[in-house]
Amino acid sequence: MTKDFLENVIEEQKLLDLSMKESIRQKEERLNRVTDNSLGKEPLRAEGDIELDPLCFKDAIALAVTNQGVLIPCCRMDDPKTMNDPLMQDFLKVSVINDNNSIEDILKTKQWKQFADDLSRNIGPNACRTTCAKKKKYTQVVEWMDTEKGETKHVEKK
Repeated sequence: MTKDFLENVIEEQKLLDLSMKESIRQKEERLNRVTDNSLGKEPLRAEGDIELDPLCFKDAIALAVTNQGVLIPCCRMDDPKTMNDPLMQDFLKVSVINDNNSIEDILKTKQWKQFADDLSRNIGPNACRTTCAKKKKYTQVVEWMDTEKGETKHVEKK
């Protein structure tokens, strides 16, 4: 290998490292940005502070199944903020399809009934806050990595 080739490879690696560091910095900046008056962090749940218009109540959005075989009210719930929400864990445990005889059995559980009752009182997880708010005050950021360019891209969905 020639010296010029090795120098070019080293220079390209430095640029890639800088690009990755900048992507990480931008992501951290977005996460720390003040988007609500709740001590500088966006609330993780709707707690009756906004009016929800649940699309799942109107059959405007379909049930979904995660890659773990868990039935959820809609595909928008399959995001880390919602799936890792401590208040959703009992709901998710009873929603494992292989642990039930039918989808109907899952929908009749007390956890699903409580979830529906909570939504009717404007209480729900992050996905409901961003997807079903009557006034779209909050957004959901969808991120992915462009592996060819080594950069993170994102789109805010209202």
